[in-house]
Amino acid sequence: MTQLFKPAPDYDTKILLHRGVAGNIVKWNAERGFGFIKTAALEEEIFFHANNLVAKQQRAPRKNEAITVYAKYDETQKCWTATQVTSAERAEIADAYLAQEQALLRPMKDKLMWAVPLVCVWLILLMILAWQLAAISALVSGVAMILYAWDKHCALHARSRVPENSLHAVALLGGWAGALVARYLFRHKTQKQPFVGIFWGTVVLNVVLVGYLIFSGSLK
Repeated sequence: MTQLFKPAPDYDTKILLHRGVAGNIVKWNAERGFGFIKTAALEEEIFFHANNLVAKQQRAPRKNEAITVYAKYDETQKCWTATQVTSAERAEIADAYLAQEQALLRPMKDKLMWAVPLVCVWLILLMILAWQLAAISALVSGVAMILYAWDKHCALHARSRVPENSLHAVALLGGWAGALVARYLFRHKTQKQPFVGIFWGTVVLNVVLVGYLIFSGSLK
């Protein structure tokens, strides 16, 4: 019962924890994704969630790991909760990961710079020469982008993936324009072989087929 009427911490303590104090992870529940931190500044332990961890995906928390915790006092629950849990090691890992992501992102942006205009030119040409094919290509391209986005999501969360044959089939049926943009937009399926080679094969086959339908008069 005394815990229910425990007085709130004073202003100086709140400021101190807001600015960050040294501590150690004393408890960690990997299945539920939360734990507790002990610091010299407080008698009670500080609750933290996996989302509060810097470099949470690259480095799992370890018992007795030395960290710096930024925390706030929850007036409703009458407890301390972390807003960020970091350390020199975690900050270094996060910076390295960010640099790596930026290095990967730059070439994807460069490829989007030519992929988007190429797709726009292709769809405009189809609109001029055969609006029916343009409509089909735009529709299937939208489906392709959704499939690539979903497959990327599944890859990140270890879920059942979209079969590669399905992705190739959609591209072959006219959705390669959307697939091309999606690959660079979502940074997905851009290097894996033989996927990349087969993808460009579907592009060539679709362009040849469309050219045949238009110039042979088959659409009339």
